[in-house]
Amino acid sequence: MNDNDLFSTNLLDELSGTFNPDDIHWRIGSTNKKAYERNNGKWADGNAMKREGMPLAYIDARNVMQRLDDVMGAANWQDSYQDSPKRLFCKIELRLDGEWVGKTDGAGDTDFEGQKGGISDAFKRAAVKWGVGRYLYECKTPWMELTERWALKKDFDGSIYLPGFSSKMAKTKSWNALKDAAAEDDALKCGETWRELTSDQQKELWKELSSGQRSTIKKLLAETGDDDE
Repeated sequence: MNDNDLFSTNLLDELSGTFNPDDIHWRIGSTNKKAYERNNGKWADGNAMKREGMPLAYIDARNVMQRLDDVMGAANWQDSYQDSPKRLFCKIELRLDGEWVGKTDGAGDTDFEGQKGGISDAFKRAAVKWGVGRYLYECKTPWMELTERWALKKDFDGSIYLPGFSSKMAKTKSWNALKDAAAEDDALKCGETWRELTSDQQKELWKELSSGQRSTIKKLLAETGDDDE
């Protein structure tokens, strides 16, 4: 791997990094609304149907702009748009080694407000090709019950569906807790920390522990019955 390849790899890692959980928004994708209305809210056996839908994670265009500014610098990225009868295309170009390299994607647009939304969607989709927010497509959200207005309930917490760690701070906190538990030979603390992590988070942290720490933590998890990694 030459220096340019290394630079590009590091750059893409920064672009594709996770966002603060507070920057992640959720909307409803697919729902059972048509079936619900067709059957008057009841199953064939007469029992009541639940209003259900699948939450989808997304970020605002402003978050994408800030990520590009932070990683590239405001002068080293640019966006341009091309309209067509049914789709609006956005190209995001990054200046790499003095040359502009672009990636393009598009979104639909209709009336004026729809076109504004189309610009934002096309911009975000083009950014995904550079890795920005791509990890959000990995969110494995289940179908869940919605309100009477077919909206997410107030107690919905989408953070539990985000893959990996939602921030470097959260990752560092968990890593330090596991490391301290190993150093203190504290099985209770080790088990509590381990159970708070998703399977993806467990795998991610496990890779960063030393062989000695892994051995100690595995022993401690065995004591608490949490050794199924």
